[in-house]
Amino acid sequence: MARRKSVLVFLLFVLMVLVLSPWAKAPLPEPTVATFQDEGSEEAADTPVVTRPVSRLHVEAAMTESEFRVLLGENERFSLSHPEIAVELTRIDPNQAYDHYKQASDINESADVMLLNGEWVNEFASSGYLLPADPAFVGKALAEQLNALTSQLKWNGFMWGVPFDMNPYVLLWNENLIHDALGADVSLPLALEQWATLADKGASSTTPYAWLAIEREDPLALLGWLQAAGGERGDFMWAQGSNPWNSSGAGGAMTLLTSRLPNVLFPASAAEAIDAVKRGETAVAVVPYSDAAEAVGALRDSTETKLAIDHQSWRLAWVWPRGRSFVVSSSSESEEAAYVWISEMTGEQTQLANLEKLGKLPVFRTIYDSDRTLSNLLPDRNGASFPNQATLALGPGLPDKLAAIQKMWIGLSSGELTLDQWKSRWNELVASRSAANGQLND
Repeated sequence: MARRKSVLVFLLFVLMVLVLSPWAKAPLPEPTVATFQDEGSEEAADTPVVTRPVSRLHVEAAMTESEFRVLLGENERFSLSHPEIAVELTRIDPNQAYDHYKQASDINESADVMLLNGEWVNEFASSGYLLPADPAFVGKALAEQLNALTSQLKWNGFMWGVPFDMNPYVLLWNENLIHDALGADVSLPLALEQWATLADKGASSTTPYAWLAIEREDPLALLGWLQAAGGERGDFMWAQGSNPWNSSGAGGAMTLLTSRLPNVLFPASAAEAIDAVKRGETAVAVVPYSDAAEAVGALRDSTETKLAIDHQSWRLAWVWPRGRSFVVSSSSESEEAAYVWISEMTGEQTQLANLEKLGKLPVFRTIYDSDRTLSNLLPDRNGASFPNQATLALGPGLPDKLAAIQKMWIGLSSGELTLDQWKSRWNELVASRSAANGQLND
């Protein structure tokens, strides 16, 4: 009998070793989120605690305060359906965003997710700062995208960002002034001769007004006006090589602009430009679509001031979409959570919220198909015009080139540069582009 008991004890010991030995090599538990019963409930003692792993995600978004409030609301909705992902949102001043993102990425301290201008994505991707964003496109999301946006996000065979919104420049007109200067039957867009007449009428009026209001700090504002007045696609300079200023379109528009600079208004912001249009201090302003649409809507019933939006340049093959995209940092340790968050924050519900509350245009084709107003705004989405065409302005060096154009535009608008000096600087810019690796027209 004693021998049988010994054998039984030995077998039990071996069984315990086999069962418990795997736990000696088990990994340490990850942080978890727990769901508890109320302390006073009778079931609390009998109900097990439910735990799920927590992924911590830091998101930095270069936005205005009003834009950031909308994003906070969308993130609250996300958190309700994804309690396993803890998101920390930080607003970055849009005017400081590029330098902030670049410096943080240089020292591997960037946020897991960043909101970048489309023009910056190639540079950040080629510098090794980003992870491919392809996993963030869920279902038909990639097929829904507009080529004007996605073409800026492609590099080395991958997509490096997920489009969030776009907000191209338009011309916001004071109808009273344009009719006084050019007649009641004038139609948009204006020919260059009509622009010249408008400028002369504004200067000689009994109550002088500016013929144009345009920001001097944003090179895309200049390019936006040149494409509208010259009738050439917004990335025309890359299409025409080193001589875009010899054309009758962009070249003629630049000549007109420089000859009438004394009667141009240079506002510090879109809000300041719109106020000038409302007060009759300028005939037209170059402003983002969302700001123009809001201004027109606010004065829809006004009997004194009439505003009109001209976005006819959107019928060109390509215009600067001024799009923004979410990207994932290569230093992120929560990339899977980042892809999940981005896919929802760029989904249809968030795009509709941005359109309704902020006037920012969506990036899904089907949203335009289901909304008559949007469908009329961009009627040729499947043709050869914006936003279906890819940009010619590609490459990691694009931010530097735009920064150079900004500096040239500030010099030209302030009278420090002549048109001939502008052309000389432009030739130098094109030459440096051709010599650099990853030239823009690759």
